[in-house]
Amino acid sequence: MKASSLVLSFLGPSGGGKGTQARRLVEKFGFAYIGSGDLLRQRAKKIDFTGRKVKECLKEGRLVSSLVMADLWEEEMERVKNFSPFPGLIIDGSPRAPFEVRLIDSGLGWYDWMDQYRVVYFNVDYGESKKRVLAKEGRKRKDDTLAALNQKWTWFRKQTLPVIEDYRRRGLLIEIDGRPPIEDVYRALVKALKLE
Repeated sequence: MKASSLVLSFLGPSGGGKGTQARRLVEKFGFAYIGSGDLLRQRAKKIDFTGRKVKECLKEGRLVSSLVMADLWEEEMERVKNFSPFPGLIIDGSPRAPFEVRLIDSGLGWYDWMDQYRVVYFNVDYGESKKRVLAKEGRKRKDDTLAALNQKWTWFRKQTLPVIEDYRRRGLLIEIDGRPPIEDVYRALVKALKLE
């Protein structure tokens, strides 16, 4: 499968390196990028009920409604589908819950991407996640607090780990050890995706 035809979801806990590795692939191979966290932070700036609620959820580390997420994904997927030639796509941070798997599957089917789809799981433990998130000197977001991190880990264990196991059963999962240095993780990722 050519790099330009891949559609990838990057999953893992906070501090797992999803965004860092996504940026590397975007720069090197030209993938289009949909960052769920970026979309939510942008939506939180809009002054309406949903914007205020999204902002509150982000601050507290709670999940935003899947309905809101689906609306944000659809707009971005449509934008990417119209690229010519198709550059490949990374969906960073989604799907996070079993219901969202069905939404993503539906979107992938609609845009004729299901056959090209793989899910990359960056596996790090809580200790490593905590160390990385709290060490982001000068780069911290408002939701990079210990309280928000603990809440995110609660729903990661409850909601996202079953999603990861579902993709493993379906033969779509690529698991990457997210603990080594960035360069080592990147090399393992490129090798697993057969990009070089």
